[in-house]
Parts: sequence; C-alpha cells; structure tokens
Amino acid sequence: TNQDKITVLYNYLKENMRYVSVQLGIGGWQTFPLDYVEENKFGDCKALTYFMGALLEEVNITSYPTLVYRGNLEYEVYDDFSEPSFNHVLLYIPEEETWLECTSKEYPANYVGQSNQNRRGLILRPNSSQLIDMPAPTPQQNKQLQTIRVDLKANGAASVTLDKQATGIQHDGLRYLEKESKDDQEKWIYKKIKLPDFELKTYKIYSKPDQPEASFHLKADVTKLASVSGQRLFFYPNILNRTMSVPRKLEERVFPVYRQNAFLDEDVVTVSLPEGYTIESLPENVSLKTDFGKFTLELSTTANQLTYKRVFESYAFQLPPERYADLRAFYKKIAVSDKSKVVLKKGE
Repeated sequence: TNQDKITVLYNYLKENMRYVSVQLGIGGWQTFPLDYVEENKFGDCKALTYFMGALLEEVNITSYPTLVYRGNLEYEVYDDFSEPSFNHVLLYIPEEETWLECTSKEYPANYVGQSNQNRRGLILRPNSSQLIDMPAPTPQQNKQLQTIRVDLKANGAASVTLDKQATGIQHDGLRYLEKESKDDQEKWIYKKIKLPDFELKTYKIYSKPDQPEASFHLKADVTKLASVSGQRLFFYPNILNRTMSVPRKLEERVFPVYRQNAFLDEDVVTVSLPEGYTIESLPENVSLKTDFGKFTLELSTTANQLTYKRVFESYAFQLPPERYADLRAFYKKIAVSDKSKVVLKKGE
C-alpha cells in the first residue's frame, strides 16, 4: 500500500540521513541539491524534506513541502494579510492525509510533534500555494493515563507501582528517554518522578515504532509517603500529578490568552491501607466544567482500600483578556484539590 511505501522510505531517511542546520548565504532560503544530500548524508529541514519528497515521487506518491513556524507562535497567520515569518518546513502527502517531520529520527509517520501542531502552514504547490491548518489533535490524542498502586505501611513508608500509557505530545519524553543510557534514564527518573525519598526497584520504557505511543512501568519503595502523628497518618492521594503552580494574578490583562495544544490526564490511584487503620477524613469530590477545560475528582473506599480518580481535560483555546481571571480561578481550584490530604486513624 502507499502507507507501507511511505513508512519504508521514511524509515530509510531517518536511518541514513541526519539533520544539520546550514543557513549561510542563500542557504537559509534555497535547499541543497538532492545529490548533495545523498552524497553527504545530511541536510537542513528544507533539504531533507525535498529529498524525502523525491523518494516518494519515485514510487508515484505526490507530496508537497509546507512552511510552518515551529515553536511558540510569535504572531497569527491570516489568510488576507500574512508575512513570511516561517522558520521550518514539513512534508505533506494529501492523498494519504499524512505529515512527515523529516528532521526527526524518532517520530513515526504522520506525527509532527508539539512544536508544529495546531497552527497555519503554507503548502507549496507549483502554481497554487495556500495557507492550510496544521493537525490539531484532540485531548484524547494527547492522553496520559497513570495507574498507580500504593501499599501503605503503618510507619508511613510505601511500595509504589506505576503503569503509564501516553500518546501524542505526552509520549514525546518517553520516546527520547528510551534511547538514552541506563544511567541517564535513572537520573531522569529520580529527577522527574515526584516521589519523596524513594528507591527505584525496576522500570521499563517502551515506545511504538509506528505510532505516537509509549508506556512506562516503575516499581519503587518510598521511605516516607505519609506523615505520622500519634495515631494518625496524613498523605496526598495524588502522589504523582499535582498542579504546583497557578497563573499569577494580574490587575489588568491586555492580550488574549492562548493554549496551543490540548491534552488529557487521567490518574487512578489505589491505596491499600495499613492493617488497623480506617479513613477519618477524605478530600471532597470535585466537578468543574468550563469552555477551556474540565476537571473531576472522585474518591471511593472499601474496608481496606481507597481509590482516587482524577481526570483533567484541557482544550486548545484562545480567550479574550477579560477571561484570564476565569482561567486563573479554574487552575486555582485544581491546585487546591490536588493538595488535599487523606487522614487515616488507627483503631482502638
């Protein structure tokens, strides 16, 4: 199929060519010749994109380079009045509705990464170039699901097992981490996993070669997950995904408020309680629905187990300045909920 051909040739590009940004003289505007790329095995974004397009042309697949502004957008691209402030180029295959990021050795076909999504691009056809909308993934396509099991001890220590499934922009870090050395992987885990004073027991990282998906598994022993005070234990049920910051308060917001990429976080934490302890206090359930995001928190209990389910869905949006206060209030409520604690009490 055409998709098979695209995958084979795209993998050939990733395995044999490397990205080098060469912008001296006319190099910032005009691409290298195809034979130069073939001979030297490198090129900038233009050279690699045109080279990939030439490979596809040999198997009768039509593609077009597309200019984008990669990174945080500095200006809006309008149909009726635009300026050539693009800084990157991708390859678009319209018949297959497929995009290729030709400078990446990691991305699968039809995934362009967070820096290229949800913006306007200029597709370069021989006589009919036009502005088009780049892919704008839904929250479900940028999802992180964390399933966490906690075996809590009476002294506040705990054994923790984490299983994470990530897609889209939420999988990027794991895909790159998978290629790192074991030492660098462990350094990343100890830096990024927000467990207090833990010892890593086992871990596994895996990314799908042909899909923007990755998984992460971890087991760890935590010295002090809960604080002990007399007959009580205090701990955060949201142990790994707390909102730590809130947009700062402003007297007057002048500019619109943007979120470029949507995402969905779902955390399910199951805590096995220490023998002889019962639940004395729980955080309240929460349900927030706005036109820029949703947040729900649900807690349920059995005789010896607590289940904490948190879902945070954030949309891509553009809000007028006067909505900034509403957005800040939304994040503030989430931060308060995330920092709420469970209190356990030892029975008589």
